[in-house]
Amino acid sequence: MTPASRSRAVREVVESVLALAQADRLDEAETLCRNHLAASADDVNLVAMLGALLIRRCHYTEAQNYLERAIELEPKFAKPHEDLAALYLTTGRPSEAIARFQTAIALDPRQASAYYGLATALERSGRGKEAEVARNRFLALSPGGKALEEAARLRLAGHIDRAEAICGEILSKESRNVSALRLLAKICADSQRDAAAEGLLRRIMSIAPDYLLAYKDLAWLFLERSRFPEAVAMLEKAVALRPDAADLHQALADTLAIVGRSADALAAYDGVLGLQPDSPRALLGRGHMSRIRAAGGVHCSLPTLCDGSAGCR
Repeated sequence: MTPASRSRAVREVVESVLALAQADRLDEAETLCRNHLAASADDVNLVAMLGALLIRRCHYTEAQNYLERAIELEPKFAKPHEDLAALYLTTGRPSEAIARFQTAIALDPRQASAYYGLATALERSGRGKEAEVARNRFLALSPGGKALEEAARLRLAGHIDRAEAICGEILSKESRNVSALRLLAKICADSQRDAAAEGLLRRIMSIAPDYLLAYKDLAWLFLERSRFPEAVAMLEKAVALRPDAADLHQALADTLAIVGRSADALAAYDGVLGLQPDSPRALLGRGHMSRIRAAGGVHCSLPTLCDGSAGCR
C-alpha cells in the first residue's frame, strides 16, 4: 500500500469511527478503532480518536494513556491536548485542564470548543473574569454559540417559540451540544413541560456526567414543583461534583430539613460552615435543626421553599 492510499484508508476509518460515535454506537466505534490500530499502532489520528472515545466511555486512565501517546507522536496536534484537558476537567483537575486548554488554543487559536472548555475550567477554579473572556471568545468563533446567545435573549424577552426553534436547529447539527440542550430544558420548564425538561437535563447528564449546571437546574425544577426527595438526590450529586461550593451545601441542607432528614441536614449545614464559618443562614438553619432534634420532632425550617406537601408542620 502506498503512503497516499494508506493515508486515505486511515481517513476513511476515522470518518467511520466519528459517524458511529455521533450515533452513540460507542462499542462499535471503539472496536473499529482498536482493530485498525492493531495494524497502524503509531497512527496519531487513530491513537487520538481512541483516547477521545475512551473518555466518553469513562475509561479515564486508558484514555489518558492514549492521548499522551498521541501528543508524544505529534506534539503540535491540538486536538489531543484539548481532549486531555477535557479529561482533566471531568476527573476534577481544573488547574491541569486550564494549562492543557491553553496549549491547545496556542496550537489552534480558531478551535472554538477549546475556549468553551477553558471557560468552564476557569469558572471552576474561581477565575470568573478570565472565564468570561474565554466564553466571549468561544461565542465569537462559534456560529452555534452566537445562535445560542440569540436564543437565550429571545427566551428572556418572552419569544419562546423562536428561541426553541433556534435550539432545535443547533441540535439538528450538534445533537450532543449540552448548552443547547440546557437552554431547551429551560424553555420547556418555562412552559410547564416538566417531563421534557427533565428528559433533556438527564440527557445532558448521560453525555457529560460532570456537567454541574444540569444537576443544579434539575434540582431547582424539582424544588419549584415541591418534589423535594428528588431535589435532594440532585443536590447530593451536585455537592459531590463541587464540594467547595457553599451555596450547594446550603441548598442541600435546607432541602434535607424540609424532608425531615435532620441528621443529614445538620451534616450539610456543617459543610456550609466549614466553607463559610460566619454564614448567618447556615448558623440559623443548624441551630433550628439542633433544636428540632433535641425536641424529637420534625419541622420545616424553610417556609419559603415548602408548601406543606413534604409532610412538615
